[in-house]
Amino acid sequence: MAAAEGVDTPSENPSGEFSTPEPKEHLFETFYLFKLPPIGLLNPQLAFRFPHNSVDENARDKDKIRDAHELKTLSKLCFPYDDKSSAGFTSQNFTFYFLGGQSYGFCLQNEPRTPASDGECLCLITKYPWHTLFSRLLSWLNTIHRSSKSSDKLPEMLARLHAMDPQQLWGQQLAVKDDLLGSHIKPFIAMVPSKVPALQRIDTNPNIEILCKTLSTTNILTLFASTLFDRRILITSESLQRISGSVYGIIDLMYPLTWEHTLIPIMSKDLLDYCTAPMPYIMGVHSSLIDAVLREPLEEHVLVNVDK
Repeated sequence: MAAAEGVDTPSENPSGEFSTPEPKEHLFETFYLFKLPPIGLLNPQLAFRFPHNSVDENARDKDKIRDAHELKTLSKLCFPYDDKSSAGFTSQNFTFYFLGGQSYGFCLQNEPRTPASDGECLCLITKYPWHTLFSRLLSWLNTIHRSSKSSDKLPEMLARLHAMDPQQLWGQQLAVKDDLLGSHIKPFIAMVPSKVPALQRIDTNPNIEILCKTLSTTNILTLFASTLFDRRILITSESLQRISGSVYGIIDLMYPLTWEHTLIPIMSKDLLDYCTAPMPYIMGVHSSLIDAVLREPLEEHVLVNVDK
């Protein structure tokens, strides 16, 4: 019987056994746009998601419940503040772990256009830790989103990016351009990292650059030594970009060593209990939540305020 066009079917290998084709890889798993209304509680709302049918109408109840729980968790990580008054809403990029560290959440927050406008957060979920590429990509997508001339092209651009196979991109140039976007939107061009790890350079690694700009050499060495001695480390700031940049920056500086313990670059209010864990960790906490953390029964720890 012939297979339907476009449908993957098991194939027979030389040994006579059937194998199921591996699922296709995507550049990113899901794109989210959350909005935070200017009045009321800190309760972000999902405004847009791509792909749209993450959980379809025929999904089982437990799948819908899991999806709703993940959305709630994700929205709080996109706005990890104590309350709405804590949100500075300066435009900033930051990164967190999602789904137990299986994926990265690359975010870009938009400050409201007016005091009566919504705050926004664009978020890309992916399993690839390409910080420079995804930060630049979010800025490019944000330009399309906030332009009245091209905002309707955002789903089309996301579809083209989503269809790309990252396994074919290692060490290559990623380029996206479309004449329909208009001359005010420049093509997106960026290099995809190589599969082979390499020593990091300050001028090409945004996380190490943030770390070096926010901490003195002495404090960087103290923080580095704390990681080598497997300490519990809390990093706090008023800026989410400085928090996640400092967390990932110290991890990058450890190469070729790796951090084998708990790593939570950005913590939401619901995760604060994790700070009482008895094992080594590196955790990033917004300054609006640090007082609540310090009221917890913490073990011996190192507190780094990158604002001071």
